[in-house]
Amino acid sequence: MSMAGCTSPAELPDAPVMRRRVATWLMVGLPWLLPLHGPIGSRLAAQSTEFFQRVTVVDAQEQVVAVITDELRLLSFAAHWAVRTPERRPIAARGTRAASSAAGRAGAQRAPEPSYRLDLVSTAGGSRWRYRPSGRLESLDGEPQVWELADPDEMNRLLGLPTR
Repeated sequence: MSMAGCTSPAELPDAPVMRRRVATWLMVGLPWLLPLHGPIGSRLAAQSTEFFQRVTVVDAQEQVVAVITDELRLLSFAAHWAVRTPERRPIAARGTRAASSAAGRAGAQRAPEPSYRLDLVSTAGGSRWRYRPSGRLESLDGEPQVWELADPDEMNRLLGLPTR
């Protein structure tokens, strides 16, 4: 039965069925709508085998801020995660005397940006990342990897963090 012919709320599918339908469409139908030769489509296609099962957000005092296990929120997280890009500034340039003196000449004394730890559990295994609300991600596992998110404000809302 199609939902277009529903006349009463009793005829609508229940919430778990709808969640499965939406999740199936997002994971199966959505990548076909995106151009697979573009940066977003190719990254989604390449990472479509990894499904997130749980995302835990931990603050600097080791307090759990949020735990995401809801399928729709995990799918939204996966969409943001799939389009992250490597940081443009090389690792060697961060924290150098020239960079810090240039920041000092700017004259703005800013408070340090808070950071959070993301504990990710997926079908590909688990990983830990340092996340800053400005959209910067740093791998805490193995060799250093630094990434930037395309839409940090939306990710902050998803993770339950204050927006910038």
